[in-house]
Amino acid sequence: MEKETYIELFPVGVSIEAGEFATPRRPVMFFKDKDEKYTLPVWLSPLDAGIVLSESNQRMPSSSPHNLTQKIFSNLGVKVASCVFTELKGHYQFVRLHFEGSDKFSSIDSRADEAISFCINAKAKFFCQHSFIERCKVLDSSMLDLPGHQAMQSRISKNLRTPYLN
Repeated sequence: MEKETYIELFPVGVSIEAGEFATPRRPVMFFKDKDEKYTLPVWLSPLDAGIVLSESNQRMPSSSPHNLTQKIFSNLGVKVASCVFTELKGHYQFVRLHFEGSDKFSSIDSRADEAISFCINAKAKFFCQHSFIERCKVLDSSMLDLPGHQAMQSRISKNLRTPYLN
């Protein structure tokens, strides 16, 4: 059996529009591969989405709550190298953060909705397998409090663009 390869993903935007994929209670961060063939929706907490949005404003100096942690890591010679999407459990996506610069601290698992803004702030690379993207296309409508999920699945499977806030 051939081992599945990993796809590098890049953050492209956040949607908080009700009626599309997200609600203000469950904003969605979208990632795409370099050829824009694959789209991975990642549901965030409102706090993490707010941090991502505030960091995307290039005209303002960075005011991320992650800056202190990054300074500590830098002084210890530790760097977040990558964020790999690993699991989908119910409504939650999970990632493994890989670190460089420490023999004692190489990786840690986290819920994606708690780690994305931290990884973006750290300029980590994002990866997942195609099968993970496929599993994330099937949504439970109760997650977004919308009447049905067929329209959402259709937009995701057709790779239609949503207005991004970035």
